Amino acid sequence: MKAKKYSIVKIIILVILLIAIIIGGIIAYGKITSYIDEKKIRGDIEKNLAHINEGDLSWVEENEELPELAPEIVMAMDSSRTASENKGLPERIISATEVGYTLNKVDKDTYDVVFTCEGYSFEDYISYCSAQGISTNIAMREEFSEYKEKHEPTYHNEISLQYEKENGKWHCKYDTPEFLDCMSCGMITVYREYYQDLEKDMTAFMGGLEPLEDMEGSDEP
Repeated sequence: MKAKKYSIVKIIILVILLIAIIIGGIIAYGKITSYIDEKKIRGDIEKNLAHINEGDLSWVEENEELPELAPEIVMAMDSSRTASENKGLPERIISATEVGYTLNKVDKDTYDVVFTCEGYSFEDYISYCSAQGISTNIAMREEFSEYKEKHEPTYHNEISLQYEKENGKWHCKYDTPEFLDCMSCGMITVYREYYQDLEKDMTAFMGGLEPLEDMEGSDEP
């Protein structure tokens, strides 16, 4: 009888051990998978940040909205420009931006990445150039180096993107106005405000014109 009880206890212990091994294996597999996924994502992020440190946005896929929002951003996305040693103002502002990031797992197929940017506000620099009477692209480009020496970074912002797993590969949509605006210290915001002001001025101008029938009628004796 005692031998029978002992064998039952032994079986129960073996079952518990087997369950523990299975659960431990599942946990270990999940941790290993998460580690591999996170390593891949961090590798992709840091590769992209290395390009940003060079003022290079040519790795970002073009978005049809961008040409209307910020021509300077489109220039920075031109690989022929970014390969040049004589970089333009957009590339210089972007390369002077310090970018950090934090990565957080949402679920097995989604990671959140929050980018933080500190750099030289495009709006502030444009205002500075205007006050100094600097108006040409070449002069603005050359003046930026001296501007950095005399001024502290005033642009601080952050943007959140998501990495999602599709067909076994991780993808992130970097081609958003919000991300590019953050990396360029507000270039898109400045151009958006410029176009909005231009539209308001044009609307006000058109509203001030006399109706065509009144103008035609004014010629009558």
